[in-house]
This record gives sequence, structure tokens and C-alpha cells, in this order.
Amino acid sequence: MDAEDVQRQINQTIQESNNEILSQFSSILDSRLSTVQQNINETQKVIAERQEAKFEQVFSDGYKFKKRGNEEQHKHNVKVMAKLKEANEELEENRIQGVRQKISEGYELIKQRQKLIKLADSSVAGWRAVDEYVKNPIASDSEDEKRISKAQTRAERKVKDERLRRRRDLREKSRPYPSINNTSSEANTSTTTTAGVWRSGQCYRCHRRGHWRKDCTEKMDDKE
Repeated sequence: MDAEDVQRQINQTIQESNNEILSQFSSILDSRLSTVQQNINETQKVIAERQEAKFEQVFSDGYKFKKRGNEEQHKHNVKVMAKLKEANEELEENRIQGVRQKISEGYELIKQRQKLIKLADSSVAGWRAVDEYVKNPIASDSEDEKRISKAQTRAERKVKDERLRRRRDLREKSRPYPSINNTSSEANTSTTTTAGVWRSGQCYRCHRRGHWRKDCTEKMDDKE
């Protein structure tokens, strides 16, 4: 075998080796791409399901609650159900750590809800105190008791102010209107009335408010 044949054999061996390497690389690449695509599809599925759960959480079933306490409890239950659903998705993919995380998040939701229920039940202001409590930024455990106390104080003050305002409005509404007497009638009548004394209710004679029938000075066309 001369040198030319040896060189040809070497080139052929190199070409076959390169083809085999390219074939193996292509197989590996196809496998990796297939795995990546599968992971992308699974991720998109999980994201879509979670978005659907959040959509249900926000809009619920469109039911209009008559009592706020029931509405808040319903919202809480929807959040917990969403966490359980996410935990189930993690379990289907054998992601145990993810399952633990979602269960832990659901537990924290229930724990926080129990705390708010106790706060509303123990406060004179009820759920007003809860509103004031959750408005503030999350504080450390050492400051939590102070937050609760301040929230109760603010809520009770608001309830008191509202009661005072309602009483004031009620007094304004129940105050009788001044009697508007016809000036010509006052000039022509010889009888005097109890001027300056306002009566509750209305006159059954002239149907005006501020005086009674016996004090009425309004001239009527019809005979009584």
C-alpha cells in the first residue's frame, strides 16, 4: 500500500468518525430540545392553571354577599383552595419540596385568618379593628401586639365618631320647621298666638309644621 492509499484510508476514517460524532451530537441535541420543550409546556400549563385560580379568586362566582363577614371568609377559603390546588400540581410532578411549600403557605393563610377572627371578636369595633390592623405594613412579632392595640383604638374612635354624627343628623331631621304665617292674616286677626314656641308635628288645619291647630292663624277659605 503506497502513501496515497494510506492517506485516503486516514481521510475516510476521519470522515466516518466525524459523521458518527455529528450523529451522536444531533441525537443528544434532539433529546435535550425535546426535554426543554416538554418542560416549557408543563410550565405553561402550571402558569395557566395558577392564573385561572387567581382569576377565580378575584372574581369568585359573581355572588354578591349580603354580609361582609361572610364575604371575607369566602375570599379566605378561595385562597386556601388555590394553595391546595398548587400543592396537588406539585405532587403530580413529584416535586416534594414544592408540595411542602404550598402546604406551608396554606397553613399560614389559615393561621392568619384565625388571628383576625379573634381580633374582630374581641374588639368593640369588630371588623373595623381588623381593617385598621391590615392597613399597616407588616411588623415584627414584637411590635404586633402594639399594632393590634393601636388598630383597636383607631377603629373604636371611628365607630364613636360615626355614632355621634348619626345622632346629630337625627336631631337635625327631627327639629320642626319654623312656622311661616301669612302677614296679612296676622294683621287682620285680633287673637294672639304663642309666638316663639315651636310645636312638633304639623297643624291639622293648614297642614304646616311648627304649630298646632289651636294656635293656627292661617285664614281658610272653607268653613270648619
